[in-house]
Amino acid sequence: MAVCDAHYRFLIVDVGDSGRRSDGGVLAQSAFGQALESGTLSLPSSRELPGTATRAPYVFVGDEAFPLRTHMLRPYPGRNLPDAKAVFNYRLSRARRIIENSFGILTARWQLFRKPIVAQPEHVVTFTKAAIALHNFLRITEFTVYCPVGFSDAEDSVGNVVEGSWRAEVRAEGGLERVEQVGSNRFSQSSAEVRDCFSNYFMSPQGQVDWQYHHIHRTSYD
Repeated sequence: MAVCDAHYRFLIVDVGDSGRRSDGGVLAQSAFGQALESGTLSLPSSRELPGTATRAPYVFVGDEAFPLRTHMLRPYPGRNLPDAKAVFNYRLSRARRIIENSFGILTARWQLFRKPIVAQPEHVVTFTKAAIALHNFLRITEFTVYCPVGFSDAEDSVGNVVEGSWRAEVRAEGGLERVEQVGSNRFSQSSAEVRDCFSNYFMSPQGQVDWQYHHIHRTSYD
């Protein structure tokens, strides 16, 4: 489990837990998750959303495997959602693509992760942490060589995803597999209000992107 920044660098990693545990369970037991839950993570204070007077907290972006919290956003559940919720899920998915690409770049550049690692578990943890440290180092010092233009996903001018070349490399050899497990859907009223706040912002003139409605209704947009 990991947190990354907008430049595909890993900021927090938790390596070595059992694969049978859900992402939400790993988060709850980690030092990071406990600090997030207790409010001792020293996050920046809430600030106004761009172009508005509405204040919102800083948040981490997760998928359905993570619980909804004041500082952790997850998608609205269900299908055939109203536009506001569907747009929120779409915008959240766009943000989550960053961590997906971080793992993808790591897997494509370090062939260790393209197949099961034959080693003692404690050694696997060490190998993984070393590869992540080197990944971050190369992202800073050898940016254009380690991750050249076109290697990571991009978007065209109307929000269509242009897949990065790392995907073809990883698909060809298997690579990291996604663990499909769903976390708890219980959350507080304040957490729901934070999610609704971002949902409303994405529907506002200040927060929307022109093509979001075309994508949620799956229509062509040239």
